Amino acid sequence: MGGAQVILATAPNSKAMSELIDGLGPNGKLMVIGATFDPIEVTPPQLIFGNRTIQGWAAGTPADSEDTLRFAELTGVRPMIEPTRSKSGRGLRANDERQRTVPRRSDDVRLVYNASRSTTR
Repeated sequence: MGGAQVILATAPNSKAMSELIDGLGPNGKLMVIGATFDPIEVTPPQLIFGNRTIQGWAAGTPADSEDTLRFAELTGVRPMIEPTRSKSGRGLRANDERQRTVPRRSDDVRLVYNASRSTTR
């Protein structure tokens, strides 16, 4: 059994979301905001024996985004960024990555997100 209280699933990949269920601790919640039409596969015992929940949320208003960024800045939340090439070899349109994929504009220019403003490096 995992130990996460909340997992925020942003990547539109149902298979990856399904694999996250066991990473939740007791009373843990999988918050789904990455939209896809494929089903999330979970067995009843995965939910029942850990008292886990799955909840969807339509994140999209500017006010919600501002609140989220303000919360991240105040609490020290930082992203985990790992530069990598597309695993599918078919590019970003294949929509089969297991994490949020952000394209680079070139090898020496990366998009970097700052809680107060977007910048490039």
